[in-house]
Amino acid sequence: MKVWMPVKSTLLAAALGWVLASAASAAGAAAASLSRFAQQVLDRGSEAHLPPHLAMTLSVSDGTHPVPVRQIAARVGAVVHTYNVVSGARRQVVLISNDEGRHETSAYVLSADGSMRRAVRYQSGGVPEVLSVAVAGGGFRRELSFWNQTLGGPDAAAPHP
Repeated sequence: MKVWMPVKSTLLAAALGWVLASAASAAGAAAASLSRFAQQVLDRGSEAHLPPHLAMTLSVSDGTHPVPVRQIAARVGAVVHTYNVVSGARRQVVLISNDEGRHETSAYVLSADGSMRRAVRYQSGGVPEVLSVAVAGGGFRRELSFWNQTLGGPDAAAPHP
C-alpha cells in the first residue's frame, strides 16, 4: 500500500501541473490576442480622447484633461462599440459600449492579461457607477467576444476606424 502513495502523489501533482499549465497557456493566449488587437488599433485606429470624468472614474488618469487614445469603433444597431488604446507608454485598453437606444454606456479597463481591471456604467448625463466583477462580468464577456470576433476574425488584418 505504501508503494502506491508516491505514485498517487506523483499522478496528482502531474494532473495539477497540467491544469495550471493549461490555465497559464490560456492566459498567455489571451494576453497575446490583447497585445495583437491593441497593436492593430494603434496602427490603424483614429485619434480620439476619453472624456476626463470617464478616464478618472476608470482610474486611467487624474481627470484633469481628456486622455488621448487611438480608437476603432463599430456600430451594431443602436450600440456603438469602441476599442481604445491609451496613447503613450502605458498602452491601457479601454472597451466602451454605448447603447444609444437605452442611453447607457458601459466601460471596461483591461489588465495586461486581458482580464477586467475596472468597470463602470452610467446613463447619459448621469453619474458613473463603478461595477463589481460579478455585476460587470456578463457585459465584459460580451464586449470581449464582440471584439474578438471583430478584430480576430478573417477581416482582422483590415479593421475600419
